[in-house]
Amino acid sequence: MLQTQKKVIREAMAPRLWYSFNIITVLLQWIAAHPDTRMPFVRANMPLYLQPILDVKSEERHHGDVRISSLRVIAALVKDDDPRAINFIIKSEMFSCFLKHMENSTIPSRTPDSGLIVA
Repeated sequence: MLQTQKKVIREAMAPRLWYSFNIITVLLQWIAAHPDTRMPFVRANMPLYLQPILDVKSEERHHGDVRISSLRVIAALVKDDDPRAINFIIKSEMFSCFLKHMENSTIPSRTPDSGLIVA
């Protein structure tokens, strides 16, 4: 009986975890950080799909969490100082988006922005 309950709970949790935004951003961070997948990720313009998330003005906690997760994906791109990835960030005008975000954001969400600007 207990085994059956555990199996049902596990099966119910899997889709919730898999379809959550944070799981997706962890996967994107891994893709952006890995040297073999970084440039295909950039050539597919994937970071540009995250930019509208950064432009959301709401300061609600869940919106802030999603913004920070998106910033971490972009920070993973420039973590190893790959000039091609950094050039993409500059050419795509995402850099100005980071500055604007830092200006208008709370302290915790500034941390990933600061890392991007220093890189």
